[in-house]
Amino acid sequence: ASLLAIRAQPYKPAKQSWLTPQAVPLLILLSAFSWALGILASRYPGYVYFDTADAIISSRTGFTLNSDKHPPLLLWILHAVELFLPLNRVVLSGIAVALILVGVLSIWRIAIITVGRERAVLALALCGFVPYLTWVGLRLNHNTLMVALWPLCVLLFLRCLRKPSVANGCLFGAAAATGVLAKYYLGLLLVSMVMVSFASPRRNRFY
Repeated sequence: ASLLAIRAQPYKPAKQSWLTPQAVPLLILLSAFSWALGILASRYPGYVYFDTADAIISSRTGFTLNSDKHPPLLLWILHAVELFLPLNRVVLSGIAVALILVGVLSIWRIAIITVGRERAVLALALCGFVPYLTWVGLRLNHNTLMVALWPLCVLLFLRCLRKPSVANGCLFGAAAATGVLAKYYLGLLLVSMVMVSFASPRRNRFY
């Protein structure tokens, strides 16, 4: 609804602006790291979020498909990282920041497609009001994976719908499968995408 409201308003970009499309990813990166530093400074030494601690313990069984509560993608990521780095607070925050960056950059690209490059920055500003894209997302758990994969799936679906090709279809399929391995709730998004694809005027090209 916010994106539609932005689109409905007339907008005239300034002739000279320091906020160029090249500067946006850098601003996103700086914002994410500032949140991460804030989280690290606000917790006493040794603090680990309980969902994160539970995932770390479960990840030490290796690359298995068995998981008590959720699909195993987060456990696989933690196990792979632990093969090379210790899973301390800095490393865990780095993983969370990387996932948030993927999600925010995907939202930025979605906004470029839907409301235009000039107004996409306003969509990014709205991300600052979403807790899971700021401090809550830095509590690394299965929901943090969805912060990255949900908008990434939407972006790849839009690309596939606009320009159907084998490559775009494979990318969307890989992202969707990865999302299901992160959390089964992604199935709801896939159902809505099927409905959108049938309602789209491009459905003949899509299928």
